[in-house]
Amino acid sequence: MLISFIFQPVLQTIVARIALVLFNPVEVPVCRENQRTRGERLNIGHGCKSRCYFRMKFKNAIVEVVERIDRLEWDFSTVPAGEECGCCYFEWARESSYIKKELDHPAPDFFGSPANMESKQRKSLENSHIVHALPGRSFSDRYFDKPWLRKPPAWRADFCQRLKKCWNGLNFARSLDKRRFGGFHVGMSPYFNRKLWTGDEMRCFDPKSGFETLMVTINWNDLNDSEVIEEFTKWIRGEEARPKNIGQRDAKGKNKDQTWQVYLERLAIMRLRHHYTFAEIAYLLPARWADKEKFQSPSEAGRERRSALQTFFELYPFLPKQTKPLSWREV
Repeated sequence: MLISFIFQPVLQTIVARIALVLFNPVEVPVCRENQRTRGERLNIGHGCKSRCYFRMKFKNAIVEVVERIDRLEWDFSTVPAGEECGCCYFEWARESSYIKKELDHPAPDFFGSPANMESKQRKSLENSHIVHALPGRSFSDRYFDKPWLRKPPAWRADFCQRLKKCWNGLNFARSLDKRRFGGFHVGMSPYFNRKLWTGDEMRCFDPKSGFETLMVTINWNDLNDSEVIEEFTKWIRGEEARPKNIGQRDAKGKNKDQTWQVYLERLAIMRLRHHYTFAEIAYLLPARWADKEKFQSPSEAGRERRSALQTFFELYPFLPKQTKPLSWREV
């Protein structure tokens, strides 16, 4: 009797977990505190002051899924139109302990000290989009203490406007002073790392700065200026010109909201897997994501999570390659 009494809760838990996988819920999840259905609560965000429980009723079991983090930390399905790019840059920055430390707790001389300017990583952070996009704040405020959707609409609009202004800037060049870092320079640019150039190769790329020095030959005798431009245009538009995964080939394609939404969904999967088992995730998803295979298939979710690491470095390539996002570890 004693053994049965001790193991009965354990058996109930096992049955409940099996039910998560084998059965479909026949009752709408309900937040115990505010008694709103999941769909109603999505319209206003997470309004509870404490953890929420989703009660799922099955044929032979009742399963409760505790909501361990603020829903707006991962549910980007309600990001307003036009804010996807800004939300993406901001939320991915929150995954970097280095960026949070430097921007939320900066040294008094962060943007002026010669000692600080010697740091390549700090130079790159200073010249990145996130620094130019962040609105001003008081000393006591923190940029990254709240998720994007918890920020006031006016703050988000200001961020997006600032980001748009510096969008065409190079990743490692000051967007507000772009002319110093022109797209083309006769001879070797003073901003290129000359130590990389040996003179034996036709092309030499510096991954730290995003600059490339290459050797070219121009037939000035037989071609006029228009023909030279035409030949160069053919080359620059070819597959072999731009180094892979560096910058953007076409601003029109890169700035599509769909691209940023994909990046946000990858971040959502990574954060969900950091706090929940895969079986629990299905009962937390908003209706907009419920039918997407990446949220339903463990293998697809795994691929998206691995791609999330690539996205992390695509947005912030100056971070050390051994760096992992703060939500990388799975539950």
